[in-house]
Amino acid sequence: MKIKFIYLLCLLPAIILSQRVVNPNDYRSNYVLQKNLDNLHRIRVDNINFAIQGNLTDQELKGIIKEIGLNLIHTDSSKALIKKCISDFFQFDYGTQKEILFAANSVFRNEFEKEIKNLFEKLNDPLQFIISAEYLAKIDSLNLDYIKREFASRTQKFSSNPIVKKYFGDLEREKQSLPDLKDLLSHQFQENQTIIFSFFRENREFPGLSIIRNPDGSFVLDSNGNILSIQQLALSVTDLPGYISNGNTPEGIYTIEGWYITPTEVIGPSPIILTRIPFEVSPQKFFHNQSIAKNWNLDLYRDFLPESWRTYEPIFESYYAGMFGRRLIIMHGSADDPRYYIDQAFFPLTPSRGCITSKEIWNHDNGTIVESDQIKLANAFFSTKVEKGYLIVINLNDKNTKVELSEILKFLPNVGK
Repeated sequence: MKIKFIYLLCLLPAIILSQRVVNPNDYRSNYVLQKNLDNLHRIRVDNINFAIQGNLTDQELKGIIKEIGLNLIHTDSSKALIKKCISDFFQFDYGTQKEILFAANSVFRNEFEKEIKNLFEKLNDPLQFIISAEYLAKIDSLNLDYIKREFASRTQKFSSNPIVKKYFGDLEREKQSLPDLKDLLSHQFQENQTIIFSFFRENREFPGLSIIRNPDGSFVLDSNGNILSIQQLALSVTDLPGYISNGNTPEGIYTIEGWYITPTEVIGPSPIILTRIPFEVSPQKFFHNQSIAKNWNLDLYRDFLPESWRTYEPIFESYYAGMFGRRLIIMHGSADDPRYYIDQAFFPLTPSRGCITSKEIWNHDNGTIVESDQIKLANAFFSTKVEKGYLIVINLNDKNTKVELSEILKFLPNVGK
């Protein structure tokens, strides 16, 4: 999600007696007015130019670099700033160092191989090591042997670190075939709960989609009687593994606790589906069950899955993400300035820092919503009349195309069209 503090304004009771309906005409945002977006853009450009001159605190510099990464600002000035920051890397505090690496991964993926290699050989922090390793691996798969050698040279320091072990375990693990989707889509999980299934590609730059299962096992339909699907994006600007903070949306199980509205303007005012991952909340809250264990263990998570999915490693990513400290992965809309993403293949969808985002198109003259898939998602969720349940996130395969509903419907022969 966009990295600003989020305050829960209206987390409502999970069970409701009648259907809630959201009207797009009720929502307006001053943030999206063109004059305001233009002013913010000028401030960002000025800040980048000012940062190159130096004399900023680490906190000020961190904020500017974060804006570069979040908004994919690729200019001569932003490139010069990040290059300078990589050169001076160890002069900065830890938080600023992380933002430098995040920005390099987000905006300058093929442009600092030499600089990151020089830095990589000096890194002793496990998270920084993995972020830099990912940067190099995406440039050239031949870098993997170099990365492994560097890891071996620091085995004593990194061997017991769980994030490093997860990263290199995934590198060495043979790719598993996707279990039967019928087993997943028909699995009850828990009685009287709403289930959102979200399907994506391994390459998260391609949009995926979500469908919603009612508590009675049927699926939410559109006005034509077909299964309703909402196109979404589960891409982080960093495109890092999902178990790393600010990485892509992890695969796996999430609990749905309800919905809320955020004052964070860049996310927008549309209702947000509030999801949590293991360790972010207790097992009792996660499973909506006060009678189970208070502390997390892998068996609790594994036993919740259909039997055919219990040995499929990728579906445990949300569990490990929570164990490693990830938080605040939600389903939200977007009031992002479109100028930063208009040339991207996923546009008009916009990335975040790890949440699932829906398309929202705004009238930049008066601040009203022209089109909102997030509101469609919210109304579909509300139509189930049970505002709690589970979100299941799955990567289908490595095709370089958007996910089509027809790929899912063949596993639901008796429902919809």
